[in-house]
Amino acid sequence: MVLELVNKLPYDHPYRWDGTAVGGVKLWRPDELGANLALWLDAEDTASIILNGSNVSQWSDKSGNDHHVIQSTSSAQPTYQPTGFVGKPTVFFDAIDDVLACATTNVSSQGDLFYGAAFEMLSNTGNWRPIVGTDTSENTSNDGTLLLQRMSSRLEVGIHDAGRTDTGSTYAVQVTDLFVPRIATVGRTGGTQGNGGTVTVTATGPSQSSYLTQATQTWSTGENTTRIQIGGRQQSNVGWSNSNISEVIVCNTDLSTTDRQKLEGYLAHKWGLTANLPVDHPYKTTPPVASVDSDAQAYITAVETADGQALEASVKTAINDFVVGCKSDGIWDAIKSSAILAGARTLNGALQPLAGTAPTNFNFVSGDYDRKTGLKGNGSNKYLDSNRNNNTDPRNSKHIAVYQSSLATSDSLLLATTNTTGRSALISFTPGGISSRINSGTNTANNGNAIGFVGGVRTSSTATSARVGGTDFPETVNSEAPLNQSLGVFAASDGQVPTDARLSFYSIGEALDLALLDTRVSNLMTALNGAIT
Repeated sequence: MVLELVNKLPYDHPYRWDGTAVGGVKLWRPDELGANLALWLDAEDTASIILNGSNVSQWSDKSGNDHHVIQSTSSAQPTYQPTGFVGKPTVFFDAIDDVLACATTNVSSQGDLFYGAAFEMLSNTGNWRPIVGTDTSENTSNDGTLLLQRMSSRLEVGIHDAGRTDTGSTYAVQVTDLFVPRIATVGRTGGTQGNGGTVTVTATGPSQSSYLTQATQTWSTGENTTRIQIGGRQQSNVGWSNSNISEVIVCNTDLSTTDRQKLEGYLAHKWGLTANLPVDHPYKTTPPVASVDSDAQAYITAVETADGQALEASVKTAINDFVVGCKSDGIWDAIKSSAILAGARTLNGALQPLAGTAPTNFNFVSGDYDRKTGLKGNGSNKYLDSNRNNNTDPRNSKHIAVYQSSLATSDSLLLATTNTTGRSALISFTPGGISSRINSGTNTANNGNAIGFVGGVRTSSTATSARVGGTDFPETVNSEAPLNQSLGVFAASDGQVPTDARLSFYSIGEALDLALLDTRVSNLMTALNGAIT
């Protein structure tokens, strides 16, 4: 019952579908499908709906692929209804001429692919009224992909058909309870052009609540070189659907059973249709939860152990999203020594390593630590030894970075070794300057300094770059043999030139894209600030 009430929270509520559920568990969403997700339309996300009055001129794709479906002709635009589908938002199609078409082709692949939707057919207006189809003709050798299409007295679920069979023996699952809110999924795997594959279908509803597998379905050249259309197909021999469509998922591969069931559970719980799931469905009573990255979980566990109490669910989500994001960007493996000096409940928790060895604390006490803004130096005797030697990472592939929550009041070291030759350092100058040295005696400098991310990177024997205030400052500086010395945070590792800046993150490791790390760290700090009251 409690989980069902989650559905009634506003879409952007932090404890709803894109946040965490009761008990501190983040709920699964389609974007967890990663690169497999080709198109995601969600009527409940009002930011994805562009209106022309009450008409929908564009339904924006949330997959990140920009496969938006659009309609420029006002009379053919469907209508947005805030409570049209089980009391929730929907896009209404009038069965006359309403249709939304993707501006791009090849949204999903020929062969293996997957569709899912939450929808309701409202009336029986004739044959071949697709919920999701393409702009090719039904009765040609280049038939388009269909998720759902209805005939005069039944609903048929098919995909990549190269010749319709009314009995459903080759591709269709027939459902007679037409006019009910439902979710349906259909996926195809295997086979080659002109040869059979396997189609697995779920069409939930009173008369159909189990999986059906259809075999030996052929597909033809050109099937998916055309545009996906929502609510109908603009062809002379097919028409438009009289329906409410609230969510559409298209994947460029068939989904595993696990992912298919997660998507079905997500749709069923989100749209209040759990009664239509099979009785043995793994998400019949509870929605699927998001995957927790093992590295993020190990860090969270270490922090909670050091704190002696659990972190808030939203803090854990922010940490998990950071790690997952870094892995998605391909920069995680380059982070060799790192700590998030914020978020934890105690100083001991904040000094747990995100990567590498824990830093050694010199003179910081609990009063120096703030959960939102991090650890404050005193410009005198407080610093951390990162316990990461400057010569551990490759001479010509290295980064160092920090996040400043407040700036230093005098020239000082943010993260550095001591000596000049072969030195690596981020140095704050007053007024307003940053110097970056990566295994060199000379520096890359700029005349600005700002709260936020500051980093330096060496990508070759001559190429270095500093990043501050969201801008990169590249420079040609020859590398030198790395100084055999541990890097310090807030000072050099021997305590020289401590800073009184406040830092909430540091990272040391191999070369990476500083802009990507900047974005991830900045998003992390924003999320932590919003999560901690």
